Amino acid sequence: MMAQAWKDNAEKRRAIKLCCALVALYVLALAIQGFAGASRANASMPSEGRASYLSSHSMLLAARDAADGLQMSGLDSTSLHCLAQAIYYEARGEDLQGQMAVAEVVLNRVQSKNYPNSVCGVVFQNEKAKHRCQFSFACDGKSDNPPATAAWSQAKLVAAYLASQDTLQLTQAATHYHADYVTPSWASHLHETVKIGRHIFYRPA
Repeated sequence: MMAQAWKDNAEKRRAIKLCCALVALYVLALAIQGFAGASRANASMPSEGRASYLSSHSMLLAARDAADGLQMSGLDSTSLHCLAQAIYYEARGEDLQGQMAVAEVVLNRVQSKNYPNSVCGVVFQNEKAKHRCQFSFACDGKSDNPPATAAWSQAKLVAAYLASQDTLQLTQAATHYHADYVTPSWASHLHETVKIGRHIFYRPA
């Protein structure tokens, strides 16, 4: 009888944990979507716009706390930081899907034998070769430390969420991407998979 009671309690705990995870993800999605809309406003936005921005930022912080409490990520803190840096510097102007797609490329490269086998190794590959690294922010000579803004908080949340997923499907196994206003020479040697926001994604042909 005690064994059955313990089993029932364990099942209840699992159900509660799953429910909390779903709530956290829902809040996370609402927060990021709300922030994405608010962040497009300029510095001279009217008071109503500033209120909306601050409200979105508060939601984002609440979602961050929920995500942290559930230990959603499967990466260590250093790897998460590097992944968030890539999201912030490469795609902070994109919507949620666009930011997730850029993070996918990093994680797809980690899984490929053609790239370093760590997130930070991938993000900062060739960082000493000015303007010839894999991700331009890593070798442009500027600081790689994002300011403490809502956009940086959002990047960290997206990184934590993506790192917790078993499968990555947005980009169809892409390992490369470029903005839609440029045409790099390497693109013709790869297979185009999808366009998300202002980025076009590719995988090996």
